[in-house]
Amino acid sequence: GQRVSFFFKETGTTGIYTLSLHEALPILEIVDETLDLGMRAQELDATDPQGYWEMAVVRMWRGDLDRAAAEIERAIALEPNLAVAHAIRGNILGYAGRSAEAVEILQTAMRLDPQYPDLYLHILGHSHLLAGNYEAAAENLTRRIRQIGRAHVCTPVTS
Repeated sequence: GQRVSFFFKETGTTGIYTLSLHEALPILEIVDETLDLGMRAQELDATDPQGYWEMAVVRMWRGDLDRAAAEIERAIALEPNLAVAHAIRGNILGYAGRSAEAVEILQTAMRLDPQYPDLYLHILGHSHLLAGNYEAAAENLTRRIRQIGRAHVCTPVTS
């Protein structure tokens, strides 16, 4: 069937995740809704980092990496120890072709939150994959799969 890939205009590359149109439509609807909610959160409280990191995620998935980076930098400036903001920053850097920096930032996120969610392993594995560190990518993605007990729909193939 018809498939949707995520395109990142700054690097001119297509994301490694390709979903069927059936899988992508609910995600795209959520992205649009989240954009509205993030904008509203920023209007209600410009000092709360959550609205900024939500906007960063939306802008990243829309392929607007420059604006995503600006949003996440604002969130980090408001709350420097917010692990999730650092994880999102790492994800953005990975998609921007700055994988080595992404790995460092993700390790910072994991230090800030030693009980980090399994998604951090996914993003870290993805960043290693983009950097060509295939063994480290496979190690982190395997750890994630073991933690959640199954592969995620967006887990890249590592073998």
